[in-house]
Amino acid sequence: MNYRFHPEALREFQAATIYYEEQQRALGERFISAVQTAIDHIIASPLSGRILEEDVAAI
Repeated sequence: MNYRFHPEALREFQAATIYYEEQQRALGERFISAVQTAIDHIIASPLSGRILEEDVAAI
């Protein structure tokens, strides 16, 4: 399954990655890895989250 970020979410993700990398070396990479792990979980089990709104779920 493919996924894509909403343009605003992508900008926020990129800014957060830069921020974390500026705070501590390799922290940005760890952040990217954590986000990818969450995305992989959602793709593997899209119905496992709690429904917050009609088209929004929390994992």
